[in-house]
Amino acid sequence: MKFKVLLAFICLMIAGNILSQEDEKILYKGRGETLIFGSNIEKAKEDALNKAFQDAVQQAVGVYITTKSKTEDGELVFQKIVSESKGYIKQFKVIQDEKSGPKYIIVIEADVAEDKIDNAFTGRLAKIIQKSPIGPCSLSIYISRNIEYNTSILFCPINDITVDYDTIQMKIEGSWFKPPLVTSGLAK
Repeated sequence: MKFKVLLAFICLMIAGNILSQEDEKILYKGRGETLIFGSNIEKAKEDALNKAFQDAVQQAVGVYITTKSKTEDGELVFQKIVSESKGYIKQFKVIQDEKSGPKYIIVIEADVAEDKIDNAFTGRLAKIIQKSPIGPCSLSIYISRNIEYNTSILFCPINDITVDYDTIQMKIEGSWFKPPLVTSGLAK
């Protein structure tokens, strides 16, 4: 009898844990608005829904990149993720769907796949590091008026966990400090 009560209690605990995990997901509200050309309402509806997806993903990415903003060939990585927004939406619910004069408006509540966003950032940042022989760092050499000494400064603006410190350390010889990385020295 005690075993059955204990088993029932454990089952209830597991079920409660699963239900509480489902409640913890963050939903992002996205709004899409587009002009209706001619009488093509279906096209306007599709465009508005795509804009709503982009808005929801942009909010999720915006939360993610507050500390992880990096560039890839002059373009922010989050812009690429937003342009591929459909792939980052797990599920969505349409809250508002209406034609308002010459516009079509859709508002959604979306569950955004934050793990996919994290993987997208990590993968793209790894490519940035591979393209540059010294990673996302810059080396500046300052020659002073005193000919005996030249100063060189290596600066690496890496302040987040998405960049693999060991990968960059192997590409640059010398002693390093962990982020933010600034190494300076004098050479004769």
